[in-house]
Amino acid sequence: MAKTIEIERKFIVDGEYKDKVSNSYDIIQGYLHISTDISIRIRICGDKANINIKKPINGSLIEREEWEINIDINDAKSLLSACDKDKLVEKTRHIVKIQNLIIEVDEFKGLNKDLVLAEIELDDKNAHIPNISWLGKEVSEDIKYTNAYLSEHPFSTW
Repeated sequence: MAKTIEIERKFIVDGEYKDKVSNSYDIIQGYLHISTDISIRIRICGDKANINIKKPINGSLIEREEWEINIDINDAKSLLSACDKDKLVEKTRHIVKIQNLIIEVDEFKGLNKDLVLAEIELDDKNAHIPNISWLGKEVSEDIKYTNAYLSEHPFSTW
């Protein structure tokens, strides 16, 4: 399991993007631990599963240390069963490619229904993001829009 640095900007989706989607898949994830310092997540994505650990760098939600290890899907299902079922985050992820960017658009389900967020992973936290008409307000540093927060405080309760 190698550490990487994840640089990610996040936006509320405010417009139509579906005609640009190249691929979609379902995700279900639960958290074994959440704090301001670190989160430990189990995720099933299609027929693959992993354990993911994220740690903010200097308190930033844009730039985080990340460790990820692939695990057997049955082990992931077992670990997810240890998570509170009401706190699982379920979503459909749509992949949109624009210029040299890959944009992951998450359309949430369950208690987070009606929330649609776009994530863009970058090589540099100051990288230019072109004007994309359906990207609304940037929420990269707003903890409420992290999946960990949404697992404990669903969008439907805001």
